[in-house]
Amino acid sequence: MPAACNSVLCAHPHILPQELRSRLLAEAEQSASANAAVAARWPALFHTDVPQELFAALEEQRAACEAIIGSKDALIADIQVHMHVLRVMDIVSHTKHECVVQHNECSNQGVERSKLHCV
Repeated sequence: MPAACNSVLCAHPHILPQELRSRLLAEAEQSASANAAVAARWPALFHTDVPQELFAALEEQRAACEAIIGSKDALIADIQVHMHVLRVMDIVSHTKHECVVQHNECSNQGVERSKLHCV
């Protein structure tokens, strides 16, 4: 009977490292503050009569929005890297588990270790 899976992904697929969790919470707070600042500037834009001033103010809004999105994109990229590492660890764990099971089955049948294709 095969042993239970003991890979990191199987055991805790929902757990992010404390650093990423802290960054996620900090980003949420910063994003909320930045979003509020962007929203607070909109009413003044409706009272801007000079086209160049309006253009400059809209560019500032665009830059602020891009900064908010950039912060989220960076965090998403870091989480994706973490999830990729977990998937690789899971694959390696399953491969090792299958190799051990196959080795045990082959050993029980008297097959030489050199004929096994496991690492």
